[in-house]
Amino acid sequence: MKKVFLVLTLLLAYSLFAIQPAQAQINIAVVHAEQDLTWPADVKSKLQDFADFGVIDLISVVSSTPTLDQLLQYSAVLLTTDHPPADPALLGDVLADYVDSGGGVVLMHASMSDPWALLGRFRTGGYGLIGFYNGQRTGPATLGTILEPDHPLMEGVSTFIGGGYGGRPNTSNIAQGTLVASWSDGTPLLVAGDVGGVPRADVGFFPTSSDVRPDFWDRNTDGAQMMRNALVFVGVAPLSKRLPVNGNTTPSEPMVSSSNKEILPATAY
Repeated sequence: MKKVFLVLTLLLAYSLFAIQPAQAQINIAVVHAEQDLTWPADVKSKLQDFADFGVIDLISVVSSTPTLDQLLQYSAVLLTTDHPPADPALLGDVLADYVDSGGGVVLMHASMSDPWALLGRFRTGGYGLIGFYNGQRTGPATLGTILEPDHPLMEGVSTFIGGGYGGRPNTSNIAQGTLVASWSDGTPLLVAGDVGGVPRADVGFFPTSSDVRPDFWDRNTDGAQMMRNALVFVGVAPLSKRLPVNGNTTPSEPMVSSSNKEILPATAY
């Protein structure tokens, strides 16, 4: 009888373990200032290969700016720019409010680079890690020194080839945080930190891959893995713990374009 009870107990324990859900997926947005929509679509395609993400929306800031309420529907956002945002100061204010509300932000090159960079409170209030700089460095470069090999940003990362373009920060320094890995020429590649206890990450390469343009980063290397790691690293705060700074807890419903499946933001504030 004891053996039967033990077997039943073990079977119950196993069944409970077996039905435990995996780590919950997080919803993310790729916020971009790109005229060619194949570029952010390539980033989305790369991120869709990872089971960590549920919803992955594309939000254009070429002609308008998302509201804080809209961003609060996501655990994390990744910002990439190839053109100046419609209102870089307003976008910087909204992203700073989003971080203050517990949201995770990943800045990619060239969203830290003038003339394509953020302005507003994100820039003036100390939210950047790599910091902000003029222009960019280009030309072939690869993954260089790994200073923090056990950091979450380095999970599954062993190789990276930036391609012939190799756009990257025009600086060898960082403003704050931990330099996790650098390019082969010493410029910052992966930087981690926190702002007011909220995790942050900056990634120093342009996110569109060689699938779109052959001189962009080599799709057979670990660029997608680095973007995934950064988004997971900053996307840990549960949505239920995020409150808009204006006290409004009702997220706005984004409008979706049937032609390109991008979210068309409402006017912020």
